[in-house]
Amino acid sequence: MGYRPISDRKEHAPEVVSVIWALHCIGYSSSKIREETKVPKSTVTSIIRRLRKTPDHQWKQAIRTGRPPKLDERAERRLVRYMAANPFSTLAQLSTPGKSGYRLHPNTTRRYLAKNEYYAFKLRRKLYLSKSYKQQRLRLCRIYRHLKPEDIAIICFTDESTFELGIDTTPPWIRRRYGEAYESKNLKPTFKSGRSSIGVWGGISLNFKANLVVLPRGARMNSKTYTRLVLNEDGGDFYQRVMEHEGDAVWMEDNASYHASKMTTAHRQALGIITLEWPAQSPDLNPIENLWRIMKLRISKRRHRIHNIQEMEAVLREEWDKLTPGDWKKVVLSFAKRCAECVKNKGGATHY
Repeated sequence: MGYRPISDRKEHAPEVVSVIWALHCIGYSSSKIREETKVPKSTVTSIIRRLRKTPDHQWKQAIRTGRPPKLDERAERRLVRYMAANPFSTLAQLSTPGKSGYRLHPNTTRRYLAKNEYYAFKLRRKLYLSKSYKQQRLRLCRIYRHLKPEDIAIICFTDESTFELGIDTTPPWIRRRYGEAYESKNLKPTFKSGRSSIGVWGGISLNFKANLVVLPRGARMNSKTYTRLVLNEDGGDFYQRVMEHEGDAVWMEDNASYHASKMTTAHRQALGIITLEWPAQSPDLNPIENLWRIMKLRISKRRHRIHNIQEMEAVLREEWDKLTPGDWKKVVLSFAKRCAECVKNKGGATHY
């Protein structure tokens, strides 16, 4: 909460003052003027007294200097420079004399930061990007940002994801009364490790969506599983559909170890699949991540009706089939914009 003056007194509008003076000039008493204007009698008397002292009886606003600022311009710049260099600093740390030269109240510090457009936000979590990763992202995104829709249409964006039984991915907000934080109905349960989960693979292009591949229970994605269940079956069919429709196709996959293995590489070459060079640690550039997010949010709303792996598998296939071209075309077309933002951030993370 900001500084509040001791007095809440405000100047009356010039129009009100003009009415009071006009009534006074035609002979109205202070009591009568109060009845006509609803302005307190003491205020009416004070206004008339002030106007009598002015030569031309013109109303002038009183000069109110207000409370002097705590920091001068130099100290304010010093505080802002420190904030820019140390974005994780708390208000308590920034309020110490070592930051601006003065001991500040946290509210005062907050106001100075807001004045310079520094606000507190919930921290966004992104994968760590080393210098070499940023350079790789920057090099490839400089090329991909110029892709036109017809160029993006030939790219088969693929990815794997994991869906856990009973997990809730909706934003963790709740409305409750004070003192009820630990009631059962107000708690978000957590689970020990070992929760049942299902691995899936999916693929999208501008005009097509692959069939969802659900891994058998207990199976893990590795080179053998990837080539057998994905490349030899639904993944290969998906690639051929894009090839036949667009006249060309390029296979996009991340840099997981089973994607880059000798076995997988040889299998792709045997099938004639051409791959797109992809930077490491770059899920924010892959449009299919948005579809996984959509599915997880939708499944979270149904989690209480999913009791076992078999039901979870059926729900996964159902939600994947529900995805419409409107759900994936927009995110696929955003690929060039994602790359352009990556270039703007010098290889750093994007907001996607």
